[in-house]
Amino acid sequence: MTTGSQPKPTGIRTTEIRVPGANCTLCFNDAIDKLRHTEGVTAVRASILSECVELQHLDVPTTVLIDTLQTYLHGSEDSSHECQMVPIEPQLITHTVAAEPADQHDRADATVPMETLSEAMRRLRAAGYISDFSASPEGNLVCRSCHSSRPPESIEIRETVRFEGDSNPDDEAILFALSGADGCLGQYSVAFGPGTPPSDVLVLHRLGHPGRGSRGTRP
Repeated sequence: MTTGSQPKPTGIRTTEIRVPGANCTLCFNDAIDKLRHTEGVTAVRASILSECVELQHLDVPTTVLIDTLQTYLHGSEDSSHECQMVPIEPQLITHTVAAEPADQHDRADATVPMETLSEAMRRLRAAGYISDFSASPEGNLVCRSCHSSRPPESIEIRETVRFEGDSNPDDEAILFALSGADGCLGQYSVAFGPGTPPSDVLVLHRLGHPGRGSRGTRP
């Protein structure tokens, strides 16, 4: 009879967690940053529209992932003309473990490829988000097609997708699917990091205003 602990699985795991009510863009992005820098996490894909976070990781306990989201995420509700932060309760949807690779070389290639920035932009264009937005020096969003300028606070965020650089995880990009009050649907993408232009930094701050509802539905 053999005694001792069982070896831990080392295959790549995929965990999907629902985060109902997490409608603050700033804390959503902070939570994703924390997850990306969690030891053992290899990739993170998240959508504030779908209220869902998908992670690929090694043997990181799901309780650690859920606790991180619960710590850094919150929702916002308007009550008596005041915005109040409310806690959220992350919910585990799925947790699967990939088959163990035959050797270490195969293990390095075991991560399932995530959606790239260009793939996400094509997907959003196919869904009707055909306009492109850019940041003005004043921190407004300018439609490159009609050249109209809009305050970010007046635009609804339908989806937020973040991407890591291939060679440096600190090189990131953020892609927003946006809906204007006039029905204009478009995309706004920005490189996120120390070199982010001041105009984009201002737009990101205004898009993430905690008093705004940032959830919506796809057209």
